[in-house]
Amino acid sequence: MKKIVIVEKIKNIREGIKILINRFSDYDCSYTFENLNDFKEEIDNIKPDVLLIDLEHKGISVIDEIKQLKLRNPELLIVMLTMNEENEKIFDALSNGAIAYIHKNAPSQKLMKLLEDVVAGKTIINSLIARKTIKFISDKKINGSYQKEELKLLQKVTEGNNLFAIEKSLKMSIDEIKINFRRIFEKLFELSKNEVVRI
Repeated sequence: MKKIVIVEKIKNIREGIKILINRFSDYDCSYTFENLNDFKEEIDNIKPDVLLIDLEHKGISVIDEIKQLKLRNPELLIVMLTMNEENEKIFDALSNGAIAYIHKNAPSQKLMKLLEDVVAGKTIINSLIARKTIKFISDKKINGSYQKEELKLLQKVTEGNNLFAIEKSLKMSIDEIKINFRRIFEKLFELSKNEVVRI
């Protein structure tokens, strides 16, 4: 059974997500934390598979912390909790070890589907993140690190295509599309290990 931990400053949100996960899934969400430092003290004892983390933490750089967590725990799957899916920090976090994001007030079905995808090696992105990714790849001149299909997928997202439109256009299944999105960010993290990426 996969272990999920929540780090979220607002008690109602973290407890609500915990109840939801334990009620409607086969995952174990036994631990929640108000702040990141408390979680870091317990991470070796808990050994979580998935971390749901608040993107905003007063007094600390969540981006730096995400990167350090991922470097020390390569198998940890980090998902950001945000109140704004257009948040500029989302790309920074995805480039530094996170692999997905979800609105804190997302419908329960959307959250559970995201967790299912994350555990299965998949993710999704929006047009803002796709544009930032293309810009980063271009600015860093690392196009050669990506397959043509991956770059084409990013371009399709920036053009406003949803998953179903991309599936039809590129003749790829939705699962294949999501797996490619995941690989795109895994590569970004590999390329950014020696620096904190921010655009």
